[in-house]
This record gives sequence, C-alpha cells and structure tokens, in this order.
Amino acid sequence: SSIYINDVTKKITNREDLIFINITKSNRVETENIFNIMLVNREIFNLLADSTKKLVVEMANKYSKGGNYDSLNKLFNNAIHYFKDKKINKVREGAFAVTGRHETHKVHYSKNMWICDCPLYLGKSPFKQSSECSHIQSTIMYLDAASNR
Repeated sequence: SSIYINDVTKKITNREDLIFINITKSNRVETENIFNIMLVNREIFNLLADSTKKLVVEMANKYSKGGNYDSLNKLFNNAIHYFKDKKINKVREGAFAVTGRHETHKVHYSKNMWICDCPLYLGKSPFKQSSECSHIQSTIMYLDAASNR
C-alpha cells in the first residue's frame, strides 16, 4: 500500500517473482475474482518452466499496474492452459492459430504489434474495451519457450 512505504515494503515490491495488485474500494470485487482465479490455477502455473513463470508474472504485473483485469483474468484462466496444452500452432512467420475454449483464433504480429480476431482484443461484447487476450498471451509464452530451448 502507498500508505505504508518503508524499507521492508520497498524491498518486497522490488521483487520480480511476486504479483502485486493494488486493492481499492472500486476494484475489490474484480480483485477478489482475480485472486480466486489465480488460486484455482496455481497447480497449472507451478507446472510451467521457470522462464515461463517469470514471463507470466511480468505480464500479470503489467496488467495489474494498468488496471487491466480482463487481461489478468484471461492470463490465468485461459492462456496458461492453452500454452500447457499446446493449443498454439504456427501458421507462418508471425502468424499463429490458437485453439481457444470456443473456437480457433488468428493471432499475428505486425508492425511491432500483436493482433487477434477475438472479442476481447477487438473490444466487442461482453468486453467494454480492447485488451490483450489469452490468445496473444499464450502465443507470447510459446515464442518465449521456443527461444529458451
């Protein structure tokens, strides 16, 4: 919390192996859901290679700092599963097909930007805004794991 900053809290918040979520009155329900999702999926997370865990923690902290709870939810609820279950297929250089829970989505990397055809990335219902989706997240994990082999 920003109220209790001291040497101990600074040391903890500088750790790269922890996920930090700022809980406020306005996000309490969302953060409770995120914690539940993370707990339910902790066994899957623990099966990941250390380099993939580190990447997931970095992504989670990026979403948390930005208040992007849809992406944080998708990271733990879907992306780690797609990655673990090998649901990412390289179609050609920079283009991938990710088999999601309901359908296969097209993911590609163009002009230093990830693009997906799913409702979350496109900001379509039921989502209120465009966000990085689990299809993009799992593709990033796939590429990171391939580069660490």
